[in-house]
Amino acid sequence: MPVYKEQTDYIRKRFKEVNSMNNLIERESGDYIGYYNGNELVKIVAKLDSNREYYLDNGKLIFAYYPATSYSEDIRVYFYNGSAYQVILGKEYMPKSGEDFHEYNFQVKDDFESIIEVL
Repeated sequence: MPVYKEQTDYIRKRFKEVNSMNNLIERESGDYIGYYNGNELVKIVAKLDSNREYYLDNGKLIFAYYPATSYSEDIRVYFYNGSAYQVILGKEYMPKSGEDFHEYNFQVKDDFESIIEVL
């Protein structure tokens, strides 16, 4: 189980690192763009109703960001070892015991796994 503050700090640091890398290689497949640092996939952008972003570390999903749309607030999901430990909808932290938390966890993981099959 992660120490949440340390894991979240690490993910935020990794997010900034990935977005500041100038040498990423882009590989596009349909509505998806994979960003690679050498052979390592570090970021995916899904060009759907909004540009959904997925961040990876050592091949594992660590963070997903779904921007706000006309029908939904933005969603941020933090992962550790394949499971969400924090879900933020707009500015609201979802309780881990809540149904919405589990629904967002499932939906984001399902979306991510579908995209990985295409890239």
